[in-house]
Amino acid sequence: MTNQTLICGLALIVIGAFGYIQGQESAQKDYDAQIEAQKSDATIEPKMKDVKTALIPAAFGGLLILCAVGVILKPDLRKHIMHLAAVIGVLGLVGGFVPLIRAGDFDVAKPAARNGLLMALICAIFVYFCVQSFIEARKARQAAI
Repeated sequence: MTNQTLICGLALIVIGAFGYIQGQESAQKDYDAQIEAQKSDATIEPKMKDVKTALIPAAFGGLLILCAVGVILKPDLRKHIMHLAAVIGVLGLVGGFVPLIRAGDFDVAKPAARNGLLMALICAIFVYFCVQSFIEARKARQAAI
């Protein structure tokens, strides 16, 4: 299960980094358009859009990687750490839908919505793997008794 945790964590970090870079490019284009509009209308004050929220999937990925490293360093805490990782996965699954809900329209063409759905998908797959692993561990424990 440690390998799946690492892979899902890395995938979330890639999604977050890609979303941040994509958001920065979009924000720069919007800012440049505002500068052009300001030349003809002095009442417009240009602002650079903040895209730090695009890094949220990367934060979840980082937490999953920390869980995987924790299992590697402290194998005796594996059960507790993997349950924590499963909770992080569930929160990531729910949190992936926030950009869709916040926008009010379910426009998948928006980068934030796409990244949110990718985050939700990866976290759903991870939670599925966690549940399967927990079921197998329980069966193995019961068979040992």
